[in-house]
Amino acid sequence: MLASLALSNTGGSFEGELSPRSGFYIFQGVNPDSEREGSVTFGFFAVNPWTGDVWDMWDCGKRFNTPALRKAQAVIRKRFTADEAKRYQELRDRYPGCDVG
Repeated sequence: MLASLALSNTGGSFEGELSPRSGFYIFQGVNPDSEREGSVTFGFFAVNPWTGDVWDMWDCGKRFNTPALRKAQAVIRKRFTADEAKRYQELRDRYPGCDVG
């Protein structure tokens, strides 16, 4: 999953769905040991379904950039049609906003 690649293995899991409002997949990072760690949630993340870009919705505006994530995004780009390749920057510039509700 792209969100886990962005975080470099937190040990948690992710629950989410496609947001009809933003068009992004919105995931809640779930702490595997909330009893010990104190919180069930360790973050909310938005994934651009066209490019694989992963955004931190708690640190509004932060786009993740890890080696594992870049590798997965390159695989996504290889599957682009010619039209999608021409529109790549437009697709990548889409921003999910910061509303996790």
